Amino acid sequence: MIITNSTQDKFYFEQLLAFLASIKVNSPKHKVTVFLANYDLDKVQKLRRGFPWCVFEDRKLTMVKDKRFSLIIFRSGLIKECFDKYKEPVAWIDTDVLVRNDLSEFLDVGPNQLKILKRQTPKEKNQYDAPINAGIFNIGYSEHTYKIINKWHKGNLATPKWGQGQIELWKAYNKYSKRVELVSLPLKFNDLGDRNNQNMFADNSVMWHCKSNHFDNPKYQSEYQLYLKFGKELYYG
Repeated sequence: MIITNSTQDKFYFEQLLAFLASIKVNSPKHKVTVFLANYDLDKVQKLRRGFPWCVFEDRKLTMVKDKRFSLIIFRSGLIKECFDKYKEPVAWIDTDVLVRNDLSEFLDVGPNQLKILKRQTPKEKNQYDAPINAGIFNIGYSEHTYKIINKWHKGNLATPKWGQGQIELWKAYNKYSKRVELVSLPLKFNDLGDRNNQNMFADNSVMWHCKSNHFDNPKYQSEYQLYLKFGKELYYG
């Protein structure tokens, strides 16, 4: 299953509309479960009408000053919840992603696999130095992968700091790495450019992952605005 989350702030809400529209166009057989953080009821109802192939779960969260900290904890908790409830693989995709082709290859994962993009080795140490990018990944369901997600969530609860979520996932994976295979996700499934913000948004990439400093990139905007327009048409009817 594919899951994501969203707040209803205008910027993030529009990213959600574009993201869902891009899946509708390019990978229509795959549905998404969206966990909505503190959404107004009327918006939830419009989303359910406009995107009937998706599942929308409304949740009430207590937000700290920087909402991103709350959403880091929310994310790992949601994956643990889905493991508990559905006992099947979970693919996480951030809403700042445009899906540009079929997701079947990305969604093919073994029970003891974690498919995730490995970064280039950073030159300098900082809070973002986890050697993986957790904005897009797919994890199989097994006793061992459950332990990874559980440890990851506990680590996020203990250290709710922006950027720390990826480090905690890496630490959790390493504890169980003898039991779980890390499958290096090809860049085409998480196209976010290199360390120098170069070479992003290749024509043959399946998913464009737009970091905030890339949002105004003309190539990205040319597609984003098309999907956003379609998403708004679906939402407003």
